Amino acid sequence: MKKITLLFTFMLTIFGMHAQVLNEPANWPNTNWTITGSYLSNADVFEANPTTTSNFSYDDDDAGNGHSDLIAAESPTMDLTGAHSAGETYILINTTYVYNVISEILKIQYWDASSNSWVDWGNPLAETPGNPNNNFCSGPRESLSVVELNIATFNATQLSNFK
Repeated sequence: MKKITLLFTFMLTIFGMHAQVLNEPANWPNTNWTITGSYLSNADVFEANPTTTSNFSYDDDDAGNGHSDLIAAESPTMDLTGAHSAGETYILINTTYVYNVISEILKIQYWDASSNSWVDWGNPLAETPGNPNNNFCSGPRESLSVVELNIATFNATQLSNFK
């Protein structure tokens, strides 16, 4: 009887597993990432650059009044074709963040290579409780909550040039 139970448990475990074809961690610091936009680069403002440190932090408050900043950390291009062909149709983000809202917006976007445009992915991120006014990487982190991105209808250009 024990062998049958063990076999049955093993069979359920096999049927309950989900394969994952693609797993692309940021691996910060990572020189394959790109920082784009218009922003100040001094260390008091650009506190953590993901191409050289394990975090991404920009202190818009330290940039001063009258300065408008638009900064983005862009991943390298990823080819999702293999994952899509294997039946994986959702992209997930699993990370934590610290965010202090000072009249700006923080959002996740993906690159649509067919339309050559950035597309908002989910809603703008909410301010995290207990966030610091400086040195944001030291603040209490919250889990990022972004809806799954359904890539089932992505065309070949969108799949092979995903960011």
